[in-house]
Amino acid sequence: SNLSGSRSPGSRRASLLSVAEAQEARAAMERILDTYMFQAMKQRVGQYEELARALTPGKGFRLVWQEGGAELWLNCPVGASYLEYRLVCTHDADLTTCVAACGGEPDLMLPEARTDRPRKSGLVGPNRQRLAVCYANVNLFLYRVEMALERFRWYNVQYGFFAESIRSSFPLDDLGLVAVLGRRSNKQRVTLHAQHVWLPKGGGESGTVSVQLVRLGVGNMLGAWCMSKLCARAGPALAQELRDLIAKCKQPRNEHLGRIQEDRQGIYEQLRKVKAAAAQRGALSSAALPAGDILKRPDSLQPQWL
Repeated sequence: SNLSGSRSPGSRRASLLSVAEAQEARAAMERILDTYMFQAMKQRVGQYEELARALTPGKGFRLVWQEGGAELWLNCPVGASYLEYRLVCTHDADLTTCVAACGGEPDLMLPEARTDRPRKSGLVGPNRQRLAVCYANVNLFLYRVEMALERFRWYNVQYGFFAESIRSSFPLDDLGLVAVLGRRSNKQRVTLHAQHVWLPKGGGESGTVSVQLVRLGVGNMLGAWCMSKLCARAGPALAQELRDLIAKCKQPRNEHLGRIQEDRQGIYEQLRKVKAAAAQRGALSSAALPAGDILKRPDSLQPQWL
């Protein structure tokens, strides 16, 4: 053009250099997006943002049971090979007791060690403040299945809540667990993804509210439909099972109490900070939960992980 022709040779070289630098920058960004580190971060961000679905029932969920500070919501999409349920429950116990009883001590989650495996507890991988890998008995309503689960944890000391993302499909190589668990088939018979949020009532009130959003994949539409029929009637049993775990943890000389005092991983120190933060806000209840915006971050990657 006349405009470009009127520019000096130095200006034209600078313009060409800028284009080349922009292309190089885009190529470098694409390399970064393809790195294992970025993909792992995107995975965790996706798990965190999925917690918002636990706090607010999404499209397709319907309330199937409600009683005494507990609710069960069910979502069984037409044509899907999975179902989701959302259990909200109020507990007469503090946050540290609830978390200790329901996953904070993974090696105590299987009371009876199986004899066909060379292990003495439910713990099979790392057990750190933010990450644990353990065996657990998953309730499928008609029967139970033992699964290896990854538990990734967050401690929010602004609003005051503790959350876990739990999944049965996770990379074994990254955690060095191939030798322990063996190579798994890409088509597991049952898969589990769950988001658990634990909220101290706060506002000077005692007690804790838990919200569990669980997705169970069973591999076929018929299995999902059958399981949904069982789940719709399972509300009282699911709530009672959870409350019984916590009540047992409160008993004198229970092993969990010693673990809370010992606090090897620093989990319960973090939970006390969460509880202190919750004390500064207004009280909540199972009928008045916060919206998912308490999870909002300044920037979003819009990840998808399920």
